[in-house]
Amino acid sequence: MNKGMNKENLELALKEKRQFESVKSGSVFRLPNYKVIKGQGIVKTGRHTLINIVRGTRIDDDGNEVFSVEGVTHETIISMMQEDLERKNEIFHDDTNAVVLEHLAAALAILEQRQRDRHERGVLATNKK
Repeated sequence: MNKGMNKENLELALKEKRQFESVKSGSVFRLPNYKVIKGQGIVKTGRHTLINIVRGTRIDDDGNEVFSVEGVTHETIISMMQEDLERKNEIFHDDTNAVVLEHLAAALAILEQRQRDRHERGVLATNKK
């Protein structure tokens, strides 16, 4: 995105940065890679990064077995985003980054509390709610 961009093109560029392909619903995602080009800002490279989100084997609503996927956890992704934004915020402090970091910390706390609750109920690492 560059500073000479009109408002409509800015909104399109912002929306485009949220785009990804769901390769395997809920577990494998293809994300576009970007690079920074002087005078142009962040642009797609044409390459992609695959992200696998860990999934355990379970039975779906139709009684079919859905197999597990080896991958990263939501907590790892959130923690990675926190570290990246904290480092960027040290260099280019922005109050908006502080708000984003608060929300990421809240999301991480909620996910961790869910695991504690599941542990207390004896359903951690199961398909039971």
